[in-house]
Amino acid sequence: MHIGERKQQLMTRRGVMLFGLMVLPFAALVGRLYWLQVVTGQKYRKLSERNRIRMHLIKPARGLILDREGTPLANNVKAYQMKIVGEQVKSPKQTLYKVSRLIELSSKEQIAVIEQMRRTKSFLPVVVKERMQYDEISKVMVNLPDLPGIQVGEEWLRFYPLKSSAAHILGYVGAPTAQQVKKSDDPLLTLPSFKVGRRGLERTLEKELRGVAGKKESEINARGRSIRELNRLDAQDGDDIRLTLHRDIQANLEQHISKYSGAALLMDVETGEILAAANNPSFDPNLFVKGLDSKTWASLRDNLDKPLLNRFAQGLYAPGSTFKMLVALAALEEGLASPNERIRCVGHMQFGNRRFHCWDTHGVMNLNEALRHSCDIYFYELADRLGVDKIAEYAKLLGLGEKTGVPVPEDDGLIPTRAWKERVYKERWNKGENLVTGIGQGFVQTTPLQLLVMTARLATGKKVSPTLVLGPKQEFEDLPFKKEHLDFVRQAMSDVVNHPRGTAYFARLGKFKFAGKTGTAQVVSKRLGKDFDMSTIEKYERPNGLFVAFGPTDKPKYALSVVLEHSGSSSKPAKAAKEIFKDLTKLIEKGVV
Repeated sequence: MHIGERKQQLMTRRGVMLFGLMVLPFAALVGRLYWLQVVTGQKYRKLSERNRIRMHLIKPARGLILDREGTPLANNVKAYQMKIVGEQVKSPKQTLYKVSRLIELSSKEQIAVIEQMRRTKSFLPVVVKERMQYDEISKVMVNLPDLPGIQVGEEWLRFYPLKSSAAHILGYVGAPTAQQVKKSDDPLLTLPSFKVGRRGLERTLEKELRGVAGKKESEINARGRSIRELNRLDAQDGDDIRLTLHRDIQANLEQHISKYSGAALLMDVETGEILAAANNPSFDPNLFVKGLDSKTWASLRDNLDKPLLNRFAQGLYAPGSTFKMLVALAALEEGLASPNERIRCVGHMQFGNRRFHCWDTHGVMNLNEALRHSCDIYFYELADRLGVDKIAEYAKLLGLGEKTGVPVPEDDGLIPTRAWKERVYKERWNKGENLVTGIGQGFVQTTPLQLLVMTARLATGKKVSPTLVLGPKQEFEDLPFKKEHLDFVRQAMSDVVNHPRGTAYFARLGKFKFAGKTGTAQVVSKRLGKDFDMSTIEKYERPNGLFVAFGPTDKPKYALSVVLEHSGSSSKPAKAAKEIFKDLTKLIEKGVV
């Protein structure tokens, strides 16, 4: 074989080997490309889309809460918020420090934001500052290129234009609790700036007010900035809720109880609509929307007058003599008393080894006079005849000792029975306790709202049920009481106000004739006679004053309940009732109501 041929063969073998060496990595490359593009291509395509497309939740506008005339009691106002997005910033501490050089942002606030960022998913924004002023917005916007991760945008924030007025009814909104977020499948609750109802109607009607989230898809660039919107599903705003409250009547009630801690309610007895429900003291729910500092929260929480307590639905009070109409009605219905039966009051009565006192010495009187003068002795006698279980039966019929069903948190109150005492105290009922129960003291506990319902049912003879939200007119069934017995109780209540010897004669009105009943309930075990000087005892040991009423007497339309804590007597709530009815007649004359 020639030398040339050997060289040719050698070059051919080398070429094959070189080709083989080239083919192997090329084949591996092709195989890898096939794996990436065909086998796992769908996976990486999705990852690429996630990097290119960002999904945003669209928050719905929270439904408004309006009074019966359409006046906003809780609405939404546009405000500018500054937020920071964790995945878009290398050093949150450094960025927030830069922000603090431009606007007021304390080190404590910066630390709180950083802590919140640690608890929040990195792609979700965290609120740095709410309700920014115009000059603050300008300073931040000018310096935005040097503030990575910072966003400034518009937000709708909850606002209560009447501030403390009707605050216990409306409640307020705040951030959802960790437990709420865990239990809910609503993605809105994962947004750091999203607010939910935390108290009052804002909480109980949360489902109706919240609305449903929308969403939008945006294309973003490598810096995380939105380039364009690709797709959108609009949010469904929450429902507006119209209440039975009337703004002007609400303001009047709040004004007339402003000197004492207490509550007052006015109802349309034909519909059950609560026209006003006042609490004093109150609070400004706007404080909770912004977020309370520890000092402000402590001042509300530790205040002895309990401004956060919804007194009209959760405040528990012995009804005192406002309970006596119930006892009178029960005794008449059970045939254990008659309107003309006369009983002597000498200022006290002996029952077993205990003496029970009256607040005055009334002499001999019939049932009408006993109600008119609010004689304890007469009702001790009737309560002894009835017994506590029979009293409890009639109390339930008149709406005491159980929730009324209004859409705000309320207390059951307490109407004692023999079985209740044995179950709770493991003791038998003492007959002497019948007497104390008969004048609305002892274990009896009611709310001002329950006393309102009782008064409305006495005024109409129907099972009136209260409502706070406007809706279809309610139809109320008749209560199982004889008309002549109801008429007798109504006349006695009218005499309390309109008879010269009635306990509330000073509260009468000329144009608007109303009926009522005074009540004084002790809060400590201390005998306080007719002429006792209340200034000699501490404020919180003075009796509560109560007054319930309905009017006009000839055709009842309105029921009223007033409770003033530690006012010392029933005269002050009776005077407040007079002023409330006086203002109401003015509104009626103007055609406002």
